[in-house]
Amino acid sequence: IAFRIGILNPDYAFPSSEKMRALVEIARQEVISSEKIELAQQTSSASEFFNDGSTNEDMDDDETNDSQITEAYLDELSHRYLSYTHGTVVEFTQENECV
Repeated sequence: IAFRIGILNPDYAFPSSEKMRALVEIARQEVISSEKIELAQQTSSASEFFNDGSTNEDMDDDETNDSQITEAYLDELSHRYLSYTHGTVVEFTQENECV
């Protein structure tokens, strides 16, 4: 088990980091775009509605998005905590009703 021990920044408000703000804006634009596409598909023929148009390039974009999300998450953590460290549980035993 791994966990974070930290001192929270009392002035923190999501999103604080530039990378996370950019990621939130990208997500907002994708939602708007997908809603426009869905509306267009509803007015088009049924055969076009079931064609999702995904390609291998979409899969490559997913891998790129994963790294961008990870970078944005780590950058956001640096704004959320004034200081932090990580801890792990190496051994977990229970004796005499004590953990």
